[in-house]
Amino acid sequence: MTSILLSEIIKNVIEAVQSTGLTVISTVCDQASTNVAAINRLQKNTNNIYKNNGQEFKRFGFEIGGHEIVPLYDVPQLLKGLRNNLVSKDLNFEYEGKNHTDSWKHIIQFYELDKLQSTEGDRLTPKLTDCHVYPAKLKKMKVANAAQVFSQRVGAIMKRFAEMNKEIPVIKGLDASAQSTRQLCLFVDKLFDSANGNSIKPEPGKNLRSAVTRNSSH
Repeated sequence: MTSILLSEIIKNVIEAVQSTGLTVISTVCDQASTNVAAINRLQKNTNNIYKNNGQEFKRFGFEIGGHEIVPLYDVPQLLKGLRNNLVSKDLNFEYEGKNHTDSWKHIIQFYELDKLQSTEGDRLTPKLTDCHVYPAKLKKMKVANAAQVFSQRVGAIMKRFAEMNKEIPVIKGLDASAQSTRQLCLFVDKLFDSANGNSIKPEPGKNLRSAVTRNSSH
């Protein structure tokens, strides 16, 4: 359907839910172009209503029935989108006051180094396969593959490799600049955990993979 029709359907459904006495606080969708356009249209309509009244809408979402609705994009889709973009583009980012450049070539270097050094099934990251890493074989629609690359295990081992290579450059095949890529892996792993909690208490070593409470690490 068109984004115009979709935005009208979203509005009608939310109004119907509100009429029951429930409060709608958010919508969730993937990043399909029609969905993005429909959300943008709802936000634009809200802004126009405020402008016509000589006011400014300073919040993030859109309003229906006098209530703000916050549009969210599905977290697994965002993770997959980040991975797909990183395959063809480097990422410049700032973390804890330092500038970093993340490159997919570091993931390939790390993967090939792990395969080269392993014998008799002793790989450090056995879950990674060619379909996780090589652009020509990448399963771009599989969220699990992206999560297994941007993982605590990959980030932590890459960190050790990069630090060892910086002190004593004996690990051939992994650039010293891979420090930035390991930082991204560790950060995205925590970010994904924080939006992926399905229990009250976190797993050992995974403090953010739990529901958000007043006393949780979030």
